[in-house]
Amino acid sequence: MDLFDEEHVLSRREFAAVATQFRATGVVELDVLLDASKRFVTSAVGYDIVVTDTLFPFVPSLLAWGHDEETIRSFLMVLGSILEPLRPFIIYLDGDPAAVLPRATSRSGDVWLHNFLSKVTTYKTTPPIRDLQGTVAHLRRERDVTLGSMIDAGFNVLLLRDADTRSSDELAAEALASLDWLD
Repeated sequence: MDLFDEEHVLSRREFAAVATQFRATGVVELDVLLDASKRFVTSAVGYDIVVTDTLFPFVPSLLAWGHDEETIRSFLMVLGSILEPLRPFIIYLDGDPAAVLPRATSRSGDVWLHNFLSKVTTYKTTPPIRDLQGTVAHLRRERDVTLGSMIDAGFNVLLLRDADTRSSDELAAEALASLDWLD
């Protein structure tokens, strides 16, 4: 099994060009992401299971970098065909950002929230994100664009609703029950 978290992506060989471009400019070109995805598939195709933490489909980053919904949908169509040898199955934990952010803050502290809010205010969004209310609105839009684009692009998506109010055991049981049909 190949398992890595999103924060490890910039240290993986397959994503070296992504890391270089991101560190230099703070943005990564779509073709660079697609080329890295091809390298990732080549390295991962030998595993029975590959788990990534929100790496694919890159939508949060694409929105932060100012890409519009049509560009994102087109990108995901190409990405879906690249990822097809891995038979990707997306488990989307859906929760209300207005409830999730305070819970994350209580777990990680006020410094975490301050740093997160500082980061999102740098996103190239219209309207610009200026505060917690704007962040919540952006995260709701991010959810809608992610789910809509992935479904339009033909990704297999399991939407686990109300993830912010359900136990991890309940969510895991629902996900595992849904994975039974994959074999």
